[in-house]
Amino acid sequence: LHMESIIHDDIIDNETMRRQKEPFHIKYGYNTSVLTGDFVLGLILAISSRLNNARITKDLATTAMLMSEGEMIESRLETSEDVTFDDYLKVIEYKTATAFEVAARIGAIIANGSEEEIEALTEYGKNIGIAYQIRDDLLDWKNEDKLFNLLIKKSSDPRDVFNKMEELLKEYSDKSRSSLRKIADNNAKINLDNLIKFTTFKA
Repeated sequence: LHMESIIHDDIIDNETMRRQKEPFHIKYGYNTSVLTGDFVLGLILAISSRLNNARITKDLATTAMLMSEGEMIESRLETSEDVTFDDYLKVIEYKTATAFEVAARIGAIIANGSEEEIEALTEYGKNIGIAYQIRDDLLDWKNEDKLFNLLIKKSSDPRDVFNKMEELLKEYSDKSRSSLRKIADNNAKINLDNLIKFTTFKA
């Protein structure tokens, strides 16, 4: 689901580079990219049907809709003169963090976790997803098309924006770690904790 959204997102944003490589639509063409995204969505539905769990199917459907809504909100904000940090956080929560959130949540459901464990891992996924996207935007801050860049442009001192972003990054990284503390110690928990290291950033 995340991959499918990235393929379509790069088309919408007219991206010419993705992680220093050609994005999917540049390498394979627009038609192939749109159809590949649609195919992946169909594949997700096929996998979900085999799980025979309406809760998982509902969570995946909700996530797909929120990701689309996030893209629409971002498109509207790109032409706005009044972008706030709350706007920015809402977009990255919908566009990126929901994918992390549903991945962690579904893992807990499939593993027959308790409701407390499912909710703890849901929060973990959401918070690490937000932190990861903040870090990604900080690394790519020169990209004029980033919503984060609009915050820099409207600020009287860009350093204030970077300081705020680093504060938010630490806040959501800490939240993801805090959510994990509600889970019993095991190897999977160690791996999830190690993923939080990918949200660290040094200016």
